[in-house]
Order: sequence, then C-alpha cells, then structure tokens
Amino acid sequence: MSGVLTRNARRKVEDAQSRGSPPSEVGTGGHRTPAPQPPANRSAATRESASSEKIPMLRRLGLNRSEVMGVLKDDMVGSIDPRAPMRIIRYDAFKEHGRVPRSDDNKTVLLSELDDDDKIVFISHRWLRPWHTERECVANGHAWWGRAHPDDGAGTKHKLICDGLEKLAEGKGWDIGKVYLWIDFAGVEQDNEELLGAGVASLRGYITLC
Repeated sequence: MSGVLTRNARRKVEDAQSRGSPPSEVGTGGHRTPAPQPPANRSAATRESASSEKIPMLRRLGLNRSEVMGVLKDDMVGSIDPRAPMRIIRYDAFKEHGRVPRSDDNKTVLLSELDDDDKIVFISHRWLRPWHTERECVANGHAWWGRAHPDDGAGTKHKLICDGLEKLAEGKGWDIGKVYLWIDFAGVEQDNEELLGAGVASLRGYITLC
C-alpha cells in the first residue's frame, strides 16, 4: 500500500527516526486518546508541528514526492495499536444483519483474512443516537436502545450505507461480493475501555488501509 523507498532514502528516514519522531493523537466520537509518548531522551512535538513540519523534513533528506508519501503511509500504518488490529465486515454480512453491527455481534474479520483484490470502504459518520441516558435520548425524539447507538430506530443509516456502497461498487465496477467496510461500532471494541481507546488511537492507520 505504501511507496517503495530506495536503500539510501530508507537509510535517511531511519536515521531521522532514530533522532525522534513526533507523537500524534487522534480523537473521535468524544474520545481523545494520546499516542504512546516518546522515550525520555527524545524531545516531544505537538501534533500541529508534526503535521506541518514532517513533509519539509523528509524533503530536506532528499526524498522525492513518491518516497515522501511512502514514508507517511508507513508511519500511519505503524500507528495501529497491536491490541486493536483492523477488523472489517463483508458488505454481504453487513446488509444481511439488517442493522449496524456492534463489536459484540462478532460480524467482523481481520484484515489478514482478505484477498489482495478485496476492496475496503471506510465509513465516517455521525452517530444519530449519541446520548448515554434514556432521558437525553427521548428528549431528542429518539427511542432508547439501552445505550448510545450510531443509527436511529428505523435503521436509516444502515439503509443509507447499503445504498451508497452498492452504487459505489457499480460505479467502479467492483464485485460487490468482494467489498468490505470498516465502521467504528463494529470494528472497535465497545465494551472494554482500554481496547476502545486503542482502536480510537489507530484510526489514522485504519483510514490509510482503505
């Protein structure tokens, strides 16, 4: 998925990384999980400085655009927490389930189980029932599901995702049987706070792989 670096370019990158690479943090859905901190002998950098300075730093090392993109992709994929490997769901299974699956529905598979020509679509969305109490949910005109939920009671989002993926596959000439999707409710552990945080912190890497 990432560009191929020449031996000299790779050596330059590794030398630069040995001097310290900036940490990053990703937030979504109200969660904000810091990435692992660098060792004490390395100077930390803010996310803003990392995003604005990394490309010029790589170019200064003599890397061309393709090599720069390769390094950035490697960096993003490397941000995936090993406790939260990427898990996706086959489109056919998603549609058949009839609603947006939750992590404990066990409908996902590991990325390693896919064939090289399988397609993955990353679903970025806003939860339609984000409230954590029945009172808030009902006050906003929705039926309470027992906890926060990304869809409404009518399954509007599930239907929209199915319609959108089928149109996307048709437009791109994809075999719908080889289409998978990543969605947070299914792909990130919802019942374990530590693993939930690990999944949130891995979003950059998940997006890169779609």
